[in-house]
Order: sequence, then C-alpha cells, then structure tokens
Amino acid sequence: MLLLGRQAQQPATVLDWAEWHGRSYVCVETSDRILIGQRRGVPGRLKGLKGKTVPVGRDDAHLWVAGVKLGQDYLTRAFSAGSRCEQVVEAAIARRESTQPKQLHRR
Repeated sequence: MLLLGRQAQQPATVLDWAEWHGRSYVCVETSDRILIGQRRGVPGRLKGLKGKTVPVGRDDAHLWVAGVKLGQDYLTRAFSAGSRCEQVVEAAIARRESTQPKQLHRR
C-alpha cells in the first residue's frame, strides 16, 4: 500500500522503548497495527512514555511519535525476546528472507 503523504495522527500506546548501538527504538500499537521506528541518539521526549497513549503519524518511511520523527525499522532486533515488538520484527525478517532470491553457490 502506497501512502501519499503523511497520514492524519491517531492515538497509539507505546509498548516498548529501547536504546541499542547509539539509536533509539520505539514500538507503538495503534488500533490496527504495531509500528516500530528508530533514530540516532536518544530523544528525551520518548523516555518514560512506555504504557502511555501518544499521537502517532506515519508515511511510507517515517513515524512521528509524540512529535519526534523516526525512520520505520522492522529488521533490527532491539527489543526483548518474546515481546510483541520482537515478534513483529521476527515476522518481518522471515518475510524478507522468504522473498529474497536464493544465492547460487559456485564450486
């Protein structure tokens, strides 16, 4: 689905927040999906939002969580194993691997 421009903001619950290799990762749940975004550094406005409802907007490549712009990222394992956020990442990785052409090995 191609989104033309930024969608209207909607309320979302912050499921998790993580720092990994100098980047911040945020996982939010809207009424119909789980979204994950990342950015370099640690935006102070995102700390302490876990479990809270915040406004979220998105387009094809970005999320805006509580006014902070993040790049969408579903391929980095930054969240706790077994969490709903990590399950979304694992599913995205599996989908990507299943659609990539198989590498031919030369002898």
